[in-house]
Amino acid sequence: MNWLAVILLVLSPAALYGLILLIAASVSAIHPPRCPNCGRRSFRCVNFLRAFANLQRKPFCWAYYRCNQCGNTMKRNALRGEWVAVSEEEKRQYCR
Repeated sequence: MNWLAVILLVLSPAALYGLILLIAASVSAIHPPRCPNCGRRSFRCVNFLRAFANLQRKPFCWAYYRCNQCGNTMKRNALRGEWVAVSEEEKRQYCR
């Protein structure tokens, strides 16, 4: 019985982390971000890039979104949350 309590104590943070990830994924699927162009909640993430710039420890993350209603494509800095327009070259490369 003592070993069972130790195993449950050790594995409980991993189970909670998995539960939090599941909740976050389901919330983002139900409540997507608004499109800055048409204002509808129809933005869908089509790609996510995570890279380290200049071998620094701070990651540089971009999430590419496409609106299902108007076709607008934008990228969002995952750390700062700001929306940036996507060039045609980036659209071809990352948003297929």
